[in-house]
Amino acid sequence: MNHPSATPTGRLLAIGTTERWAALMKQLAAVHELLHAPGLAEAARAVEQQCPDLALVDAAAVEDAPSLAAALPDLQSGGMPVLVLGDLSAELLARATALGIDDWLPGATPPELALRRIQHHLELRRATALLAARGMSDSLTGLASRQRFEEFLHATFGHAVRCQEPIALILFDIDHFDAYNRALGAQAGDEVLLHIGRALASARRRPLDLFGRLSGDCFACVLPATDREGARTVAELLLADVDALEIDHPASDVSEHVTVSVGVAACRPQTGDHPLSLLEQASQALRRAKQAGRHTVSD
Repeated sequence: MNHPSATPTGRLLAIGTTERWAALMKQLAAVHELLHAPGLAEAARAVEQQCPDLALVDAAAVEDAPSLAAALPDLQSGGMPVLVLGDLSAELLARATALGIDDWLPGATPPELALRRIQHHLELRRATALLAARGMSDSLTGLASRQRFEEFLHATFGHAVRCQEPIALILFDIDHFDAYNRALGAQAGDEVLLHIGRALASARRRPLDLFGRLSGDCFACVLPATDREGARTVAELLLADVDALEIDHPASDVSEHVTVSVGVAACRPQTGDHPLSLLEQASQALRRAKQAGRHTVSD
């Protein structure tokens, strides 16, 4: 039988006295970091401050369904699994299940089985996080994926509405990239995308900014709390960063080297505005940059 100590440790939050589970808690503490909160009311602060991987709620701490309903949203933030340990009335168990607890271990559950169930939830959480992380990054460049870009844009746009702050978006793509691929091959084209991705990653000047690859040779940058003037400054720096790579482009009528065209949009969104409007403004600015001869910034 595999013992939980053979797997990486996790951070577990025990909520309530858990005295009847003393033996289980001792075994868990031997292989995991075990945190404590005296009750559901205090658990939310522990989740926020200590970021546990899994919550173990002593059934004795569940006074009634409303108290559990009030606590669950905070406990399950970020997809953290919540397990209830101990006996519950049939009515309360049905309500807890409907509210979305992830598992229930009755008082008669053997400690070895409880350990395996807890370990299963930890491994499932790690696997889910790994899959999510893979989906959030572009496999070629390592920048944010289209999915991550869209989620971040929506979240940042909503924050800008609530805080009455500006938000900016930069779109750019490589000038005559199809011609580059036809001249030198798709593998050489991938090398260009990789070099530009690395340049963008190293050029990120603020932790909150997000650089992503949307598709093909189209890239984006979301700039929270940034007005049009600030976004244009960043866009011009990005254009210069790509120029500095000095990658030969044998099929461009713009330059001997690989260049980009850049579109900039910014706004101070109001309630009812939609982030797609900002994306459309940036797309229009990018089209204007191309119509102006490429290798330029347009806002």
